[in-house]
Amino acid sequence: MSQKGQQLKLLLRAGLLELARRQGIQVLCLLMSLYLLIALGARSVGERSLEADSFMLNLGLTLSVSLGLILAALTGLRQMPDDIENRSIYPLLARPLDRDTLLSGRFLSAALSGISVTLIFLLLTLIVSPTPSIMNRGMLIQYLLLQPLAIAWAAAFALLLGLCLPRALATLSCLGLIFGGEFLFRILPDLFIFKHLIPRFGSLQLATRVTSGATALSPAEWIPLLLYPAVWLCICHFSCRSVFRRKAL
Repeated sequence: MSQKGQQLKLLLRAGLLELARRQGIQVLCLLMSLYLLIALGARSVGERSLEADSFMLNLGLTLSVSLGLILAALTGLRQMPDDIENRSIYPLLARPLDRDTLLSGRFLSAALSGISVTLIFLLLTLIVSPTPSIMNRGMLIQYLLLQPLAIAWAAAFALLLGLCLPRALATLSCLGLIFGGEFLFRILPDLFIFKHLIPRFGSLQLATRVTSGATALSPAEWIPLLLYPAVWLCICHFSCRSVFRRKAL
């Protein structure tokens, strides 16, 4: 493994270990555990309706992804400001470790923490929740493939805002746009051209399509939907690199 690869591996390991010591992950696990208990109770009921099964699965899918987005965003928002405020960034850069490698390590730890939590929660949801008979498995696969991209985008977006804005404003803006950007896009008039610059994380949340029995998206619909978070991820990551390279430490 190259020196840069070893550095990224150590940064990723350190970031995940630090995350495991924090109480935030325990709160997320507690929330998911409550859902799983409710889902098990619903599944044990003798007579169930299609609407109830769809609702429980929809809730589980949405909750799993939302918790992963929150974890990735809060981790990304905290990492670089903490490094700068605690002055731990100076010994890191003196190893030697260039700024791009440090930023990439912080991004990977934020993204992989959110992706890992989401995949575990999604797996538990699919095992425990009642499965509606009308669910289309192709649509489910498309939904599952979109979520890692969405979470990686949230991590890069959070890192960018964490470097550009004060901590409180960055947190409010990041979480507000992740969970309210789609609503804001829909209520703004079409004549307002700048509304297309709003990040639309909500456009990737297709849980309702999964649980309502909708057919899988056609290639003409699926490919643009897949490219949308990928393009935003690249924009956020390279913007973050540019800001961090010019930031006075």
